[in-house]
Amino acid sequence: MTHNDALYIHALRSIDGIGDGTLTRLLSHFGNGEQVWLASDEAIDVIPKIAPERKRAIINGRKRIDPEQVWQDLQALGITLHTKGDSTYPV
Repeated sequence: MTHNDALYIHALRSIDGIGDGTLTRLLSHFGNGEQVWLASDEAIDVIPKIAPERKRAIINGRKRIDPEQVWQDLQALGITLHTKGDSTYPV
């Protein structure tokens, strides 16, 4: 997984109501976390099998979270991110 993918997946998981199931559907639909984050509101709105309130949460959450700033804050604290696709992810 790339730096950007981990960054955007973490940002998506920071949105209330976005759990493993929703994240899996988003990644399946768009391909990676960065594409989910950069998708238009209209593209988010037409994703199947995601409840309308979760779609609104994604759209609104992307407006209030700055993934790059969150990444910098984590790095300043010495925190690294590991996603399920990383070889460093605990089994």
